[in-house]
Amino acid sequence: MKSSDPAIKIVYPKMLLVKLLKGQELEFEATASLGTGKEHAKFVPAHVFYKGYPKISLDKIKNPEEVVKSCPVDVFALDGKQVKIVNLEACHLCMACVDVADPQGSVMVEGSEKDFIFTVESWGKLPCEEILTKALDLIDEKVDEFSSLLNKSE
Repeated sequence: MKSSDPAIKIVYPKMLLVKLLKGQELEFEATASLGTGKEHAKFVPAHVFYKGYPKISLDKIKNPEEVVKSCPVDVFALDGKQVKIVNLEACHLCMACVDVADPQGSVMVEGSEKDFIFTVESWGKLPCEEILTKALDLIDEKVDEFSSLLNKSE
C-alpha cells in the first residue's frame, strides 16, 4: 500500500488489509481527526502504567522447586537447592510465590512506595519518547495554569 502524500507513513507495512486479484486495485478515502484520550480512548497513543519496584526477601524455604515454578514471569531460578532472584524487575507482584512458600513467611514480596517501574507501551502512533515529552508538556501547562489561579486568589 502506498499513499499519494509522501508525509504519510505506514506504521505496519506488512499488515494485510485486503487481498486483490491481479489487475485489481483499491481506492479509499480516509479522514483523520485529532483528539486526546480525555475525549475518547481511541486517541490514546499508548498503554502507560507503573508499579512499585519489587522488594523480595527469601528465608529458609523448604520447597524451593515449588516457589521457582509458581512464578509466571521467571523471577526465580534454582541455584542448587537455593532459590535465587534472577529477574527482579519482571516481578508483577502477583504473590504466587508467597502463596506456595513453605513455611509461610519464608518468601516476602512487596512493592516499594518510593521507587517505581514506569512502563510506556506505544501502539505505533508515536514513539515513546514523544509520548512522554508531550505528556510532560501538558503537565507543565496545567501546573502553570494552577499557579496563576493561586496567584489571582491571593
